[in-house]
Amino acid sequence: MKHIVIVGGGFTGVTAAVDLAKARLSEVKITLVTPRSYFDYYPGLFHLLTGFSVRQLAIPYEYIFERTGIVHEKTEVTSVN
Repeated sequence: MKHIVIVGGGFTGVTAAVDLAKARLSEVKITLVTPRSYFDYYPGLFHLLTGFSVRQLAIPYEYIFERTGIVHEKTEVTSVN
């Protein structure tokens, strides 16, 4: 089985992971590696001025990746070989 590892949980990493999962590549495992457990939705920061809390703009990766088969690994990458 092939294994795709995406380093970084920002917009690019999450989009790449979700798009690969939607492509339904057979025999491929997708893992997203990031030290955080949630995705910060920066375009929504203006909502803080209207009473939203910071927590309402942080979306857990588990919620984003529900039913996609994507594995979220909460750790830092220290080297690549």
